[in-house]
Amino acid sequence: MKTSGEVTYGHTIIPGKATIGDFVEPARKRLPAFAFNTLAGGAGNDSGVAENEAAFRRRFFVSRRFAPASTDQTATVFGHSYASPFGVAPMGLANLFYPGTDLLLAQAAQAGNFPFVLSTAASTSIERITKVAPDVSWYQLYLLRDNRRNAEVLSRVAGCGVAVLVLTVDVPVAGRRNSAIRDGVTLPLRWTSALLTDVMRHPQWALGMLCHGVPKLENYAPHAGSDDVGAASRHIASVMKVGLEWDDLEKVRAMWPGKLVIKGILHPDDAARSVALGADGIWVSNHGGRQLEGAIASLDALPAIRRAVGRDTAVFLDGGVRTGEDVLKACALGADLCFSARSFALPVAAYGERGVRAAVDMLKEEIRVGLAQLGVQSLSALTSDSLSSVARASASDNSFEPQVSCKEKI
Repeated sequence: MKTSGEVTYGHTIIPGKATIGDFVEPARKRLPAFAFNTLAGGAGNDSGVAENEAAFRRRFFVSRRFAPASTDQTATVFGHSYASPFGVAPMGLANLFYPGTDLLLAQAAQAGNFPFVLSTAASTSIERITKVAPDVSWYQLYLLRDNRRNAEVLSRVAGCGVAVLVLTVDVPVAGRRNSAIRDGVTLPLRWTSALLTDVMRHPQWALGMLCHGVPKLENYAPHAGSDDVGAASRHIASVMKVGLEWDDLEKVRAMWPGKLVIKGILHPDDAARSVALGADGIWVSNHGGRQLEGAIASLDALPAIRRAVGRDTAVFLDGGVRTGEDVLKACALGADLCFSARSFALPVAAYGERGVRAAVDMLKEEIRVGLAQLGVQSLSALTSDSLSSVARASASDNSFEPQVSCKEKI
């Protein structure tokens, strides 16, 4: 029997937890401040993170009536029919938040049939991930200066059965994150008295690290000669390609036999040129607000990019996605799939595997209810009638203006 305060989504019940936002405070309490800020923080003073979320709040649904309540939230991308239009975005050193985070998320993605994107800087190797998630694993690549080594990495990834490569292009330099500067966070961690005090105040987290070990950088081990964070970090700094150019995309395209997605695109011209050079998909992203504090919100950049590449190119989005309704808004503006890192990392940081299952159930249920309330039965049925916007406060009036759907424009 369900007790007061319990909310049921699918098969997972966590008392008092109804949506992703409810996991923020439990995660904050369990994690040391430096770890929580690494997860939740962004560039500068974090206003870019907030702006990504605010962009969704500027759009509003307009429901239609006299429609069947049955819904279908499947999304087909690159020939694979996913159960829902969301996925797990790549995260570096995610095992810092909870032991085995990478594997927990990959297993959940395989069970729920949605994409899981493993970061080059993940705590877990691509070999281990594809064993537990053989059907839904994608791989995110940070390019190296040595093209021979890039070829070795891509051969290794393809050999694991990965069909989709995500090339990140929005890190010409490391973002300036004020919270990390204040916390004294470096790679490898320097255990100052302040950090040690922070850890001692969070014994549950500290015990997990003690039992399972400090997270490694397993994907770099074959190249750095060690998966130790310190050795791997120094190796990364010495071999990483910064300031990517268009011929780098061409080289990757020539080496990679599968689908190629370019992540970190905000300008429609960059999207169109990427497609012209062989990209199969465009991932609209400002790196979760973690690179440039004043960057345009991902959702605001999405419509023009969808228009630039047309309907034959897959378009994805991350940044600010916290609810199933957010997913539907992005789909109405042209996204085929929405990705998030924080929306999965926060629940797992708070509750481990139970948190992951709850988050997935919440998102799926929010999408199901949202589609039914909108009066549309599938994602493809979202039209310009489904989404409208109110002018910003700085505008001359507060008129209720139709938000033209990219799907309708093309």
